[in-house]
Amino acid sequence: MRKKICIIGSGTAGLQLAYSLKEEFDVTVIHSNSSDKIRNGRILSTQVHFGSTRTRENRFKMPKWEDKTLLKSIHMTIGNQKLFVGKLKEPALSVDQRLYFSHCLKDLESKGVSFRLLRVNKQRVESLVDEFDLIIDCTGKSGPLFSFPIEKEFSPSKCLNENASLVIFWGEASSSSWYKRNSSA
Repeated sequence: MRKKICIIGSGTAGLQLAYSLKEEFDVTVIHSNSSDKIRNGRILSTQVHFGSTRTRENRFKMPKWEDKTLLKSIHMTIGNQKLFVGKLKEPALSVDQRLYFSHCLKDLESKGVSFRLLRVNKQRVESLVDEFDLIIDCTGKSGPLFSFPIEKEFSPSKCLNENASLVIFWGEASSSSWYKRNSSA
């Protein structure tokens, strides 16, 4: 019998994790917004898929984004003053996450990943513990769902960095043209 894994969150980390685990585990993704709400919603942040992200997307056979928008350098400008220019080691892609994420949700569902539309808090997570072998918190900016103590012997920090990406385990161990081409898949 395959182990049951619950991923809370459907941002970049949650989606890549679902793609990476779907072949060997029964994966359920819990998220608070439907595919249509994500696709038709406002842009939540900028999303650039750098070389390492694109490599993972290829390895996990995630849907391809248009390669016409390859970025080879980054320029940071405020007003008329150029503050920073840097060349990238590998080309990156500027991605409209609303279209890409909503397409990935539908693609994962067609490949056997289960989804639950649910806003999760501490009490709801605790109710999921008996249902899954492993619960992974990929809530990103809105998380973590639970804090955990700093292990002083393993961490150089005295407190959690608010920009840190946290994962908690339980149990055993042109954008519109791209969407139109891929939305029927």
